[in-house]
Amino acid sequence: MKKGKIIQLEERVPKLKKQRQKRTKANRRLILYVAVLFLLVSFVMYFRSPLSNIAHINVQGSHYMNDEEVMKLSGITYKTSYFRVKPKEAEVRLSERKEIRAAQIEKVLPNKIMITIKEYKTTGYVYKSGKLYPLLENGKMLSALPDQTLPVAAPILFGFKEETTYQEMSSELAKLPTSIFRSISEIHLSPKAADPLHLTLYMNEGYEVSTTVHGFSKKMTPYPLIIKTLKPGEKVRINLELGAYTERLNTEEQSQ
Repeated sequence: MKKGKIIQLEERVPKLKKQRQKRTKANRRLILYVAVLFLLVSFVMYFRSPLSNIAHINVQGSHYMNDEEVMKLSGITYKTSYFRVKPKEAEVRLSERKEIRAAQIEKVLPNKIMITIKEYKTTGYVYKSGKLYPLLENGKMLSALPDQTLPVAAPILFGFKEETTYQEMSSELAKLPTSIFRSISEIHLSPKAADPLHLTLYMNEGYEVSTTVHGFSKKMTPYPLIIKTLKPGEKVRINLELGAYTERLNTEEQSQ
């Protein structure tokens, strides 16, 4: 009898192990399901709560719109849910602005948005009726500045009325080396009988330059070398129309 009982117990041990394993697996599955459910519920609650709204918006590269204007145009504000932001759509909306060449929207977890704007180069400001209109390298002109503050350093253009003229001027300015571009303070369209597109430039170094619109960027090439030969404070006009030479300004011309 004892031997029979021992055999029956030995037969039952594997069955008990299998039952325990099944219960363990079932418990693990239950825990996994509960955890997944908890995460889903938490995600839905977070998604619908103000906690999912954007907490930080960083705008870089914009000179003609303030941060609020950029956010409004892009459709991304502090009331926007982080998970509802569609970067490509926002980039397209921003790129519709004349001055914006490209825009990039980057989402940074958990709730930060980076907006980087690349603008067309500002080649100058066209002066008309007491107002300044930014001129871009693509030849387009923006609306008048609300005040006389220049968002970007660039020369002021006087006397430019024809669109084709200031567009050509803009194209030439865009080709200039940065060092020469930054030296120009004012550009005056001062027509002559022989050259209706004659220009008079006033430079930041105190010199006057006489040249023309056609081929302007190439004609300005000698300027840095010429000013190195001049004495500090010397009042001269640098003629870059045909060749390159200098001439002293008389007292009457200096006072004008």
